Amino acid sequence: MKLKVIQLFFFIFIINGLSAQNFVGKWNASQRGTSFFLEINKDSTFLLIKEKDTLIGNPMVYQDSLTVSKIQLDTTTTPHQIDLLVFSNDKKEKITVFSYLGIYELLSADRIRIRFNFGQTDRPVGFFPKGNLETLIFVKTP
Repeated sequence: MKLKVIQLFFFIFIINGLSAQNFVGKWNASQRGTSFFLEINKDSTFLLIKEKDTLIGNPMVYQDSLTVSKIQLDTTTTPHQIDLLVFSNDKKEKITVFSYLGIYELLSADRIRIRFNFGQTDRPVGFFPKGNLETLIFVKTP
């Protein structure tokens, strides 16, 4: 029994690592003529651009101090969860400036479906209704 629990733990650990590693890179999405660009770095920092406007990324300034943007993934839930978090870069106290909570699904090695909670406080529970404005399909670019 203990061996099965240990095997399950390592399986979950490996799957989490592979899923997080799959996110590193540059991604593009388009929705109703609007283009999005998402770049995720190995250190979990990211940049999200809509058309030519930076929505979230490093460096940003909030109340006269720089911020740090981090991505967090949770593959232990169904659907998998993704959080885009922006923290103050204050050495004494890290304050979450804002966050986009979302869910995601790996469609293939180079396609990810993500739904964010743009303008809402709760995390989305699913990808439906089909064609909603919060769901984007990102394609990895070389």
